[in-house]
Amino acid sequence: ELLCIQYFGINVKKLSGVDRANLDQVPLEEVLPYNGIDAKYHRNLFMVQERRLVAEDLIRVYDSHMRRVPTMVLTQMKGIPIDQVFVTQLFKKYNERVEEAEDVIFDLDIVRRFKKERGHAFNPGSNEDLKHIFSRMLGVVSENYDEDALGKIDHELAEWIVKYRKASKMVSTYILSVMKGAKETNLYYDDLLHPITNTTSTNTWRTSSDSPNYQNWPKRQKEAKEVRALVKPGGEKRVVSFDYGQIQARNVGMESLDKALVKAFWDRYDIHTDWTERLVHYYPKWVKEGAAKLATDKKLFKAYRDRTKNEMVFPSFFGAVPKSLSNYLEIPVDIAEKLQRDFWDEFPSIKGWQDGLMDSYRKVGYVTGLTGFRRRAPISPNQLINAPIQADEAEIVCTAMAELSEMEIPVAGGKRHKLASKELHLQANMEIHDDLTFIWPKNRVEELAEVVVKTMLNTPFEWAHSVPIVVEMSIGKDWANKEDVGVFESDRWKGVVEVKENLLA
Repeated sequence: ELLCIQYFGINVKKLSGVDRANLDQVPLEEVLPYNGIDAKYHRNLFMVQERRLVAEDLIRVYDSHMRRVPTMVLTQMKGIPIDQVFVTQLFKKYNERVEEAEDVIFDLDIVRRFKKERGHAFNPGSNEDLKHIFSRMLGVVSENYDEDALGKIDHELAEWIVKYRKASKMVSTYILSVMKGAKETNLYYDDLLHPITNTTSTNTWRTSSDSPNYQNWPKRQKEAKEVRALVKPGGEKRVVSFDYGQIQARNVGMESLDKALVKAFWDRYDIHTDWTERLVHYYPKWVKEGAAKLATDKKLFKAYRDRTKNEMVFPSFFGAVPKSLSNYLEIPVDIAEKLQRDFWDEFPSIKGWQDGLMDSYRKVGYVTGLTGFRRRAPISPNQLINAPIQADEAEIVCTAMAELSEMEIPVAGGKRHKLASKELHLQANMEIHDDLTFIWPKNRVEELAEVVVKTMLNTPFEWAHSVPIVVEMSIGKDWANKEDVGVFESDRWKGVVEVKENLLA
């Protein structure tokens, strides 16, 4: 509709005047002209946009887009197995928590007063009700009432609303969406999930997913293990994941070609540890437990290293300014300024690359990178830096996924067959940004893993080989409880994957 207005000045969707939301109810003699006009203008759009792709040298980007489609369709067809016994257990557990929270909330004096005052029962999921009860009745004014805001309110109602929301979200967002027989379920007749992996729904060329959005299932939160443990094939099959290690940081090296950063990857220099130590030197008060304890406590050091990684190094890579670093790290602004000034002295070409992106964007109205993918205005400064990084990541991951999908694999007797067979062993069950996850018979894990690791390490893009590529492999009986198998590096790859027997048991 929009493109036809843009290219032809015609709103083709309005020509037939049909109810597009209920086409199955529209008489055939009205639907067919609508279908005909729609098909004709799809063809017309293809013709004019193809000429534009050629003129703007975007055919390669278009072809890469198109190559992703079959492998994502096959992933949807292959499906994801769900442990229904565990689903039932989780439903009981979290539904009881919802009911407990409701019982406590509705028994509070303030909530009873709310009902008398407003004339209707309090709804803990309603922002309007929350605003009234906290700001007008309790005198606690807040811009919003999300989990962080509620956590700062010293009242038992706030505490129990947080508990209610967490339990309710687990039930509604994760459990019911995979529960057999539930009205909200996304299960198909084969008792598998078949979520859609979208290839054109983000601004950064990353994929997205829906029905359900499995890419957004929690990974690090407390509930993550329970949610991801729902994916369990059972029997002699195992969940096997392959993750591109530190891929976005490596993408920064690929794009900027900063000599110090590129050398750091080849030399296995731990940038996060180094800058943790420098930050402690600049500002010893940052470590509340004391620098002496930090030097001897490995667990404590890891926690501060993670903070340096997520609150200083990566934010700097993605355009954060000293004031932001000061807020993230909880250090004085002048310390953050000195810290980042020294950081850019060490990695000057990263800053130069960032500035170059901004200059180019101002001239041409879009940002691009090594892949040729373009993100057009309007773009914030952080989005401008993020766009080529995520495009590089997506190109590397999705190309490896497509290559595996298109591959012929050996079978018994030395013969070969295409993946059109029902097994589809090299077709990923899930793709989550920098991760490909498969479900395999445990007796074929090592054999198939060698093909996957080789393909992922040997990315066909010359620009990606400016730094070593790393793939991290893990395996388990379900998606949550996986054990590390090994880390494989493109410059040290021996061509063999060995999985310890206890991991396959």
